[in-house]
Amino acid sequence: MDLSVTKITRFLRRLRPRARNHLENPYNPESATIDFVFVHAERNAPWIAPYAQEPWPNKLPAVFPTARILIFEYNAEVEDKRGISEQTFDDHTHARELLDFLSVYRKSDAMNKRPITFICHGLGKLVCYMALTMSTQRRELYLHDLWSTSTITSYCRTSDSITTETWLFAPPVLRTS
Repeated sequence: MDLSVTKITRFLRRLRPRARNHLENPYNPESATIDFVFVHAERNAPWIAPYAQEPWPNKLPAVFPTARILIFEYNAEVEDKRGISEQTFDDHTHARELLDFLSVYRKSDAMNKRPITFICHGLGKLVCYMALTMSTQRRELYLHDLWSTSTITSYCRTSDSITTETWLFAPPVLRTS
């Protein structure tokens, strides 16, 4: 039996438990008037600048005291240090889970129609667009409230190897009445 180091490494990585997707809520004022939802890229580093002590979303409550901050954490590990793909990025599953987590937060709110601003980085933009598209296809009315989306902001850091031109964008999310 020929067992190379690469095969053993891949096998051991499959045994390693992966982080479960979840929605963090680091700031939730009682008088919230808007939701900021952060969706990261393939690595969870875009929220911390190389010279910063803390993630920049932590500073938003000082600027927007009535904003609820939500951070969608999902396992988006696409490649290892050598650039070898270890798994397939499952954007559909991540989008469905983002939609489910958001629906729980917004359903439990008395103000579930307040505006949402999505702040996305890299692949997070694709996850966000898919979740918005899925929300129109669900029967539950409170999921249609995601159409309260006021802004979708996406960015790439200059240190990222992926540029905006390389992304395949989902078709524009338009509501038909």
